[in-house]
Formats: sequence, C-alpha cells, structure tokens
Amino acid sequence: MEGETVTPGLCSNCGWRTSPKRIFFTHVMAMLSGTMYVIVYMYCKVEIFSTNNWLPQRVSNTTTPVGTFSEVKIPNKLLLAIVAAFFLLIFIGSTIMALYSNCSRTVSMQLLLEPKTIIILILHFINVIINMMFQDTATSWTDPFILMTATINFIFLDAMHESERWFRIANALMLCITILFLLFDRMIMMTDVGVVLVEFNSGITIYKRNSQITIFTNMATLLSGALLSIIQDTKHERFIFLQGHLYRKTGTPSKTQFNHKYIERRRSEVVPSSVKAWE
Repeated sequence: MEGETVTPGLCSNCGWRTSPKRIFFTHVMAMLSGTMYVIVYMYCKVEIFSTNNWLPQRVSNTTTPVGTFSEVKIPNKLLLAIVAAFFLLIFIGSTIMALYSNCSRTVSMQLLLEPKTIIILILHFINVIINMMFQDTATSWTDPFILMTATINFIFLDAMHESERWFRIANALMLCITILFLLFDRMIMMTDVGVVLVEFNSGITIYKRNSQITIFTNMATLLSGALLSIIQDTKHERFIFLQGHLYRKTGTPSKTQFNHKYIERRRSEVVPSSVKAWE
C-alpha cells in the first residue's frame, strides 16, 4: 500500500525476509507440506473405504458411542497421526514465513473486516470444534487446522506485497479440490453416518454429517469466485477478497472519484421525478 514501509531483512544488508528467493522457498515449502498432508489424509480415507472399517456411529435415540481415535482401524494409525502433525507444523511455519514482512498491515486489517472473511473464519472455527469432539479418522485432530491454515494463506494473498502466480493458482486449486472432496466424503461415502452433534428433548436432532455438508458447501461457494478471479487476473492487480462498498452517487468506493459509465447508465434507468433522489 502507498506510504507503507516494508520491514528490512534479518540483517541490515541482506534483506532476506523480502528477497525473491525467500518468497519462492516459503511458497514451495507450503505447497510440498500441504500436498504431503493431503496424501496422508487420502491414504487414511482409502484404507477405511477399501476395508469398510468405518467407526461406530451414534444414531439418534441410542446409546451407541461416537467413534474415537482408539477405535480407528487403520494400520500404523499413531505413526500416520504423527506424520500428519509434522506436515501441519511445516505448513503453518511456511505460511507464517510467507506472510512475515511480506504482508501489508493496512490490507490485512481491511480483510479482517470483510463480511466474507469473517463468515469463512467462523465456519472454520465451528469445523475445528466438530472435528475435535467427533473424530472419524487418524488425522481428525489435525485436519481442520491445516484446512483453516490453507484458507488463511489463501485469503491473505490479498495482503502479500509479492507472491508467485503459480503459488496463487496452485493454492486456490488445492483448496477448492480439498473442499470438494470433503463434500464428496460426507455426501457419498459412509463417513459420520448417523453421528449426532446435538439432540434436544423436543426431538430436534443436529447431525455431524449434515452440519459439515453445510459448512463445506458455504466454503466452496465463498471461495469459488476467488479462484476464478485469480485465474483471470494474470498480473495480480486486483484484490480477491477485499471489496469496498460502492457509493450510489459515484459508483466507486470513493465519494470524489466517479465512474462515468455507471452514472450515465443510472441516468438512463431513473425516471425524471426521482433523479434528484440519488444525484
């Protein structure tokens, strides 16, 4: 942003924090660790699907317990959980390094005030709670955190001073494909069938499967437009999530800058008696 200063490097001469090599390195590490985590997750799901070892489900109005980590029937499940946690830590570290000193504070604050950003973060927070309380595979403790970190990384691409185009596209594609797979997992496969989140005395029952379908559907809807914007914006000139509200008089986020095409179209649409209402 204009007038904003970028923090100098780790030493006064090297400027490593903002160097192209550092940016490339952090982007590569984030993509590699994220990809490896997805491979571990997919292996767990394929193993469960191929052996039909779905966790015990807690069906409404029964005392059948919800599946826990001790009941997960996957070979080397503890090792897989540790490997998943390791890749999660690398991914989080790479994300922090990618944003550190390469992130506009002004844009970041604006992003945190955007309704779309707030909704996405709330959905992730709810998903974290659900996954921590009701596990379905060896990586259930870490799954929501890597998904949330990947989404934060994706959102704050808007605030980055410098980012590789391949990283923006790859990040967006991997995130959207992951969410679509999660939807497929909850809608087609047998994950969390009948697992109850809340059951009220009035007979109203809220299920984990349906709740996560709603969460992931909303995430896919909110993020799909961003993916299209990234593909179209080849020079990284436009914001993805940051969208200012437009003034009726000017057609822009500013009261002093006018969108003349907008004004001409408005004049052609408004009847003479109401022209003064918006001029």
